[in-house]
Amino acid sequence: MTSTPSDQRIEVLDVLRGFALGGILLANILWLSGYLLAPATVRAALHAHPLDQCFLFFTRLLVHGKSYSIFSFLFGLGVAVQMLRAEERQEAGFIARYGRRLFVLFLIGWAHAYFLWWGDILRFYALIGAFLLLFRRASDRTLLTVALLSLLAPVLLAALRDAGWMEMSAAMSRPTDKTLVVLANGGWAAFRDYNLAMIAEHALTNFSNGRMLKIFGLFLLGLYCGRSGFLDRLRGDRTYLRQLLLWSGLIGISASLLRVAETYGVIGRIESDLFDQVLYLFAVYPLAAAYVALIALGCQRAGSQRALRWLAPVGKMALSNYLFHSIAAAAVFHWWGLGLAGRVPLRYCYALALLILATQTIGSALWLRRFHYGPLEWIWRTLTRLQPAPLWRSER
Repeated sequence: MTSTPSDQRIEVLDVLRGFALGGILLANILWLSGYLLAPATVRAALHAHPLDQCFLFFTRLLVHGKSYSIFSFLFGLGVAVQMLRAEERQEAGFIARYGRRLFVLFLIGWAHAYFLWWGDILRFYALIGAFLLLFRRASDRTLLTVALLSLLAPVLLAALRDAGWMEMSAAMSRPTDKTLVVLANGGWAAFRDYNLAMIAEHALTNFSNGRMLKIFGLFLLGLYCGRSGFLDRLRGDRTYLRQLLLWSGLIGISASLLRVAETYGVIGRIESDLFDQVLYLFAVYPLAAAYVALIALGCQRAGSQRALRWLAPVGKMALSNYLFHSIAAAAVFHWWGLGLAGRVPLRYCYALALLILATQTIGSALWLRRFHYGPLEWIWRTLTRLQPAPLWRSER
């Protein structure tokens, strides 16, 4: 990613990454707090207040699926930038270095899942990211075609399930009171066993429901956009961005409202996996694209730049900040911390999420004044390049 020299401009990709990371926390806090792991009776008590319902409604409408889609797209876009740089500089050993980069990411993700939260996404990114090497020399047309087919694949799988030709091979376990006991009071041994079981279950579910194909499709879409000049449009083509914001926003909001209306019983429930997947397709990806356009436009306006500038350091330290989400939440909800899993109303869970984001916003800016990289970013870069990366700003 090329940093812009002017103080009046900020790197749009860092801002987008910081924005997506905030949305990911707002979605994940429902899992990290134990809310989505609690039985229905417990969940009802945790969202009984009107503020709880309000926060949950807007999370379902505006956040679910959209933030991780942006983050996945940016991963592919970042790989494209790395490939283009390696070609421009005629760097040898790109494939070996890229392989080490993914291997280290997998190890970080596995440690995150094992010690903190089974829902870690990094290990999936590392595994799926390896397949991008197969498309390093592919044409733009091939990239776009395979990307769209991958994003549409869950719709086909849903059609096969609705027709009775295929069964869902795995599904996440139903919540029980025992789950909350393990999280809040179980101790290390019980927590480790629970996490290992959920790691395996989570992986099987994400493969069987097509989510891995969605991530791969978003990676390829990012790779395609990175090679086809999309980044230049993000930085300067206001007409294109306004059109993208308008049409993607209209489609995404309309489909998201329909999806939420079905969830809340405003319209009759349609018992069709195919319908759910098609609705997801039109609700999530267009609205994610609209967010990208909105942030990119904001990065081009002096007034909004001052507000968005705070997101850039968060995005530059995305890996460290992502893991900090789990550490901070675990300190409140898990057995080694306050042990409040499944006992905190949603409005306070969201307040905690906003506090974490505010802390990261300030902390990331202060950290990057002294250091070139976040702590985990430094480890990742050092192990990838097999030599210590400069950490302090005074180092050359």
